[in-house]
Amino acid sequence: MESIKPFHGDAANRTLRVFRLLSRFPFGKFIYSKLVNYYAPYTGTIRAVVTNLIPGLCTTEMKDRRGIQNHLRTVHAIALCNLCEMTMGLMVDATIPPYLRWIPRGMNVQYVKKACGKLSGRS
Repeated sequence: MESIKPFHGDAANRTLRVFRLLSRFPFGKFIYSKLVNYYAPYTGTIRAVVTNLIPGLCTTEMKDRRGIQNHLRTVHAIALCNLCEMTMGLMVDATIPPYLRWIPRGMNVQYVKKACGKLSGRS
């Protein structure tokens, strides 16, 4: 049986390291978001921008545009789910030790109100 390795901060966490590196530069958060979209193409369809990423917290923003609207001209519910999954995934990736892996097992969604305008996700 393997012993669990001690976790010494986020020094080896690539997700967080790349965000910290790029966010220091102009348009760095935008470039980081494009990299996330490249590695997760389905997530890239909503064109969300990561605005903050620290262990235990991730915030994202998504503009309302025709490509993610439904027939009612509001943001499609699945686009909102996609934003939630992206935000949660990045937060978990930046928080867990680098020797661990994760996979989402489910998501519960309630359709409470129509969404429009600039939307943000926080996890």
